[in-house]
Amino acid sequence: MKYAFCLLFCFALMGCKKQQSNSFDIKYVKEEMTEYEVSPQILPIDLLNPTGIVSLDSFLVFVQRHESKILRIFDLEGRKLSDNILSKGNGPDEIVLFTRFNQYYQQNNHSFIWIQSFPNFMGLLDINKSVQNNRVVFERKVNFVSGKSKALFEESNAVFELSDSVFLLTKDPIRSQTIKENPNPFYVKWNYHSNEVYDTIYINDLKDISLENRLIYSAYPAIRPCHKDKIALFYTYMDAIVIIDLNTKKKTKLGLSDNGLNSLLAIEQKNQIHYEAFATDSLIWGLRKDEAAKTILNVYDWDGNFKYKVRLNANVSYCCINEKNKTLYGIDENDQILAYKLDFL
Repeated sequence: MKYAFCLLFCFALMGCKKQQSNSFDIKYVKEEMTEYEVSPQILPIDLLNPTGIVSLDSFLVFVQRHESKILRIFDLEGRKLSDNILSKGNGPDEIVLFTRFNQYYQQNNHSFIWIQSFPNFMGLLDINKSVQNNRVVFERKVNFVSGKSKALFEESNAVFELSDSVFLLTKDPIRSQTIKENPNPFYVKWNYHSNEVYDTIYINDLKDISLENRLIYSAYPAIRPCHKDKIALFYTYMDAIVIIDLNTKKKTKLGLSDNGLNSLLAIEQKNQIHYEAFATDSLIWGLRKDEAAKTILNVYDWDGNFKYKVRLNANVSYCCINEKNKTLYGIDENDQILAYKLDFL
């Protein structure tokens, strides 16, 4: 269940339409011998069942879905900077259902996280101002309250910001009522100022895959945080990644092993390969487990070249990278908050 929220909407990151070109650049990635083994420092943060973590600038932000206010903010040494913020509910600044930290970045010396409050609004949370005021402060909000915008949001799963006025929506074929014409989910770009939908992007062709087997195409998305021009999809049950250029629509499918793109084998085995993913502007990180359930991070650049394998010596469920201090922060199976120095970056 701990990954169910993520898989609920990440499943919809794959699709194809019959009349659109479905061409890929296919590449098999060779794992080099650049491997690091790192040990953690345990931070003095005591949280019950944290299910997400983000580190930006001098902040650590956690989500606790079971709390009535789900966000907690600390500094990098583990000192609490705010009380619990972001109430659950159906109010104007409340969240109905939290899924995942999909997108976060720094801009103008402030740290921001996009909060998706399905089905009501997208809010750009200003962490600096939220800490100063000890409450939720949104830099801006896009409300989905009526008409076309409401329908678009309700038909979508994960949503990403591409510019000040454009979102990338992951469209669900059932809620979009396109399931008969095309059974596959797809991306669209939506300018919420002009209310214009354009530039559809399709991936994969699932028309010959039965509904019960489509789970193998579920994926964890990671968007390039500052440039916002590429997105990487780490397949949950396949040893593969897809990297999409959101401007050119070029799609590169990466097989990470000899059988990485073998969908029939993935259907037969149904072994989970990736457990999470995140990205910086230069690197994409896929979270995997070894035979002892210890976490491994395989790291690639945005062209799909293998860079590093990082062994964490712990069973880490959620993690993120702070580029400013070259530190990886994670949450282990015992809810301990771990910090790993990555001096090789």
